Amino acid sequence: EVVYDPGNERIYQILTYVENNTPRLANNVRVKLKTPKGIRLSSGHDSILLPRMEPNETKQILWSIKADGKAFGSAQIVLEVTGDDLTNNSLKHSVRIVGPPVLRGKFSSLKGGAWHGEPLKFETTVDNTGGSTAFGVWADIELGPGARLAKGDNSRKYLADLAPGEKTSVHWWILP
Repeated sequence: EVVYDPGNERIYQILTYVENNTPRLANNVRVKLKTPKGIRLSSGHDSILLPRMEPNETKQILWSIKADGKAFGSAQIVLEVTGDDLTNNSLKHSVRIVGPPVLRGKFSSLKGGAWHGEPLKFETTVDNTGGSTAFGVWADIELGPGARLAKGDNSRKYLADLAPGEKTSVHWWILP
């Protein structure tokens, strides 16, 4: 899973092992990483040339990738290996590109009518409609003139983490 979140850019590492499992010297071994739409290299080149690989020699190549927000959903990353007098080889790996968290709030209305000096409950529901988890979610309320929080209440409430499709409620006690 590769997450696109412009506010919290994540870099993912792909470690590849290339082995010459032939009994002869391999020359001009080219290793190419093909990324799908929605994923790009964060640094380096998509192709590496290994001029010479001894029989049974193994090389490691580290690639750094990130989602770029241009596509979401299921995709495949492909690794291709070619070389002089070698049979071409490739490996496909499925990956899911998910979008950022998207938080939406739905607010209740304060009920009017006869007020008897008791705090009024103001409630909101926060819903993550995005493709990935929102970490460390807080809800803040700003009250205008003519309203204040009841004694002991706090304008900022910690809601924890919200997974995709998850919702939670939070409330404040308000005095007009």
